[in-house]
Amino acid sequence: GLERMVGTAEGSEQGAEKAEDAGVRERKLALIAQAVGAVMLSRACPDDSPLADEILEVCRKAAVAQMETGGA
Repeated sequence: GLERMVGTAEGSEQGAEKAEDAGVRERKLALIAQAVGAVMLSRACPDDSPLADEILEVCRKAAVAQMETGGA
């Protein structure tokens, strides 16, 4: 499933050169890993902990910034 998710995301990058494709794949994998890690850490916090929401928000902001600057 993960390989398919990365492949689908890569497929949206039409016209990229081979070297760029490798960089895109690396950035997509890093972004997916960050998202999964954020969810895992958030769920490890108690339900009423503001830290859980803070983890998700910080990682969301970082992912959006990365995508806006072409980092993913």
